[in-house]
Amino acid sequence: TIYTSGSTGNPKGVIVPMKALSNFLLSMDDMFSLHENDHLLAVTTFAFDISALEIYLPLISGASLTIVQKEVIQEPSALTALLQEERVTIMQATPTLWQALVTEYPERLQGLNVLVGGEALPAHLANTLKELGCSITNLYGP
Repeated sequence: TIYTSGSTGNPKGVIVPMKALSNFLLSMDDMFSLHENDHLLAVTTFAFDISALEIYLPLISGASLTIVQKEVIQEPSALTALLQEERVTIMQATPTLWQALVTEYPERLQGLNVLVGGEALPAHLANTLKELGCSITNLYGP
């Protein structure tokens, strides 16, 4: 059982069949075409649905994966420093987290493949990320 993001209320426990997860991951692999030079930074708790993408997509595509500790996620300086240290090429996060990172350390996000989900993506945030040379994919949310 994994939990939905709770974007429409409380998170709900959902049983996801392995076939459904496999289909989702293979379609995301086709969409993003990650390879051995890519590095994904996983910032979502394992209980939520999108963590499956963060964990398994790099593994099925040959990319690298770093799972971030909660304390690092809560500190924009530490998180953006990790982005640079690990040479991260792709990360999925809520607009709230992206906004915190853009506000504090925009230069550290340049050229990143940005995946967004869980909340509505404000136009001003999308525009700022584009100005930084980021590729933006809005995966899901209200």
